[in-house]
Amino acid sequence: MTTPQVNGRTTDGTPESDRGERSLTIIELIEEAEKLRTVVADASARLARLIAGLRQHRRQSRAVRAAMQSLQQLELG
Repeated sequence: MTTPQVNGRTTDGTPESDRGERSLTIIELIEEAEKLRTVVADASARLARLIAGLRQHRRQSRAVRAAMQSLQQLELG
């Protein structure tokens, strides 16, 4: 179970860094930022493909509905 924190300190008053957690170096922070940027770019590309697919589906659905209405108006039979 973790100790609750208030402003970066545990509730017993000790700094969080005194609990054995090490601070990240600037290089590690930059690497993490670059990894996160890659993940966000990938998610953005996937979202763009999903939106394009949904729009295509909507266009096709509208075309099928219009065709069905046209066929119903012919009153064959």
